[in-house]
Amino acid sequence: MITPESGSSEAEKKKKDKALKSKKPYKTKLPQNIELSTEWINEALRLGIHPTWVEDIFDEFKDYWVNEASGKEALHANWFRVWSNRCRSQLSWTTKNPHSTNQKTLPLSELIPVTINESDQEIKEIREKILEILGAATYQSWFQNAVILKQADRLTIETNRSLFRDTIERQYRAKIEEHLGITVQVCLNTGAGE
Repeated sequence: MITPESGSSEAEKKKKDKALKSKKPYKTKLPQNIELSTEWINEALRLGIHPTWVEDIFDEFKDYWVNEASGKEALHANWFRVWSNRCRSQLSWTTKNPHSTNQKTLPLSELIPVTINESDQEIKEIREKILEILGAATYQSWFQNAVILKQADRLTIETNRSLFRDTIERQYRAKIEEHLGITVQVCLNTGAGE
């Protein structure tokens, strides 16, 4: 049997439960001893950060949030989300400033390697055009290790991972075709591992 007393305590309990559920998560500073975790690395790579940049970006991120940020600005409830946003900001900035010398990219000579299969000048020029069209960050992330072959009426871009093939096909093939005026085929290297 419910009495007014027990009913009110039940109502109070529901009120407390609701208050607990609606309570905002506790905000903290970034720990000084934080290390770059696999989860954070994977998030950066998923967002398109080149593997060679991840540690540098993390070091800048940690240095800022541990040593420079102060007050309410330095407190966050979800540091993984802050990291994810930092990676997005890096990509956005790099995309908007493709020719900046302040980017974390390799020198042009390292971005466009000359291999035995690509020794002719025409392929080097095509790589330079792709770099100019898409910017250094995109080139470095998706095209640097791709093999580029030129036939009379077609450009073939071979990658060693299906993720790279699919991304180039979906996001960049049409833009390259438009700028270079040639049909582009994107394929997976035969015999290459995923």
